[in-house]
Amino acid sequence: DIRSRTAELAGELGIADRLSDQIRHLSGGLSRRADLARALIAYPRVLLLDEPTTGLDIDARRSFWNTLGRIRNRLKMTVILATHLIDEAGHADRVVMMRDGRTVRDGSPDDLRALLGSRVLRLHVPRDADLSTVRAWLDHSGIRYAETEGLIIGADADPALAAACPIEDAAVTIAPPTLEDVYTYFAGSAVEPTAGRGVLA
Repeated sequence: DIRSRTAELAGELGIADRLSDQIRHLSGGLSRRADLARALIAYPRVLLLDEPTTGLDIDARRSFWNTLGRIRNRLKMTVILATHLIDEAGHADRVVMMRDGRTVRDGSPDDLRALLGSRVLRLHVPRDADLSTVRAWLDHSGIRYAETEGLIIGADADPALAAACPIEDAAVTIAPPTLEDVYTYFAGSAVEPTAGRGVLA
């Protein structure tokens, strides 16, 4: 069983021709595939992954997740992922956003994005900007907002707000909300790879 599963997984992961190679001679992407094959040989019901794509380039990350998705569906396996890469969490069925050991928000990616409406205001303000002016403008507009580290996120934003910003040097965008917007809005911090902050998907 182990030999047949090894051959099957190596074929799916594109490393069948590298089975006799030592891990230290493989590239980062191939090394991660070998790690994944080793973890999957037992056909686990639940697979725990802790930042498995750290250090991989965009193409290697995409290939890793596409392959894992196919294997996950075939084995009917649950994958629990800890990551600081918010775009990876967007493919999950359920996302638990955490900061400093506490749950900030929990739900499907679509449900979490819906918490901020169909559009959000992203306002990057200069260090020397008069935030009281910005707050008064946002309060007058009736928009719900949260601010952190020079960034203000406003929920349910009217596109007309972009042209009405009272700070001349501010960078203003209005766009559909992302999971990063949700985390920033509710956790009070932009997503960054530091201890105690992250997303379980």
